[in-house]
Amino acid sequence: MPSTSRWGPIATRWQTSTKVQLAIAKRALEIDSQNMLAHAQVARQLVVLGEDGDRARAEIARVFDAGGAIVWTATRATSTRTTTSSWRSAPRAFELHRFAEAAGSFERHLGVPEFPGPEAIGLWRALGGCLGGLRAEADVSWSEIYEIKAGNYVIYFKFRRPVRVSGDRGKTKTLDEFKSRSTAPSAPWSIT
Repeated sequence: MPSTSRWGPIATRWQTSTKVQLAIAKRALEIDSQNMLAHAQVARQLVVLGEDGDRARAEIARVFDAGGAIVWTATRATSTRTTTSSWRSAPRAFELHRFAEAAGSFERHLGVPEFPGPEAIGLWRALGGCLGGLRAEADVSWSEIYEIKAGNYVIYFKFRRPVRVSGDRGKTKTLDEFKSRSTAPSAPWSIT
C-alpha cells in the first residue's frame, strides 16, 4: 500500500474499511465455502490491497470457473469530467458499465454520485455480479488487453485496439487504456 503520510487519516480509514470488507468476505466463506459473491469479494479486496497474489488468483479462477464475475465501482479517470462506472471482470471479457445505467436516477454531491437506497434494485444486483439486461459501454476480450497495472489510487487496463465509451453526461471518447480511479490506494503491481 502507498504511504499514508500524504493522505493521512483518509488512507488509514480506507485501509481499515478495505480490511474489514475482506474479513467479512472471508468469514462468509468459513460459513459457506460455495458463496461465489464472497469469493469474488475476497479476490477484489486482495487485488486492491496488493496482498496475497496467489490467493487472489485462485479466488478469481474459482469465480470465473463457476461462470461468475467480479464487479468493481470506480471513477473513470480518462474523461474530461469524471464518470462513475462499474466494471466487471468476467471469464470472457472486461466489461465497462455506466453507473447511471444500473442506478437509474441519482443525486450528485460535489460531482460524485451518491449511492441510492435499496429501491435501486438494478444497481445492487449489478454490484453483486448480476449485470443481465444492462448494456455494456465497452466489452473488451482479455486477449485485447495487453497490460494491467496498479498504482496509487489507479488501476490501468491497456488495450490493443481503441475502445469508444460515453459518460453519464453524454460525452463520448475513444480510449486506448482505461484508467480506473479507485476510491482506495492500490499497492503497485503489474501483469503483462
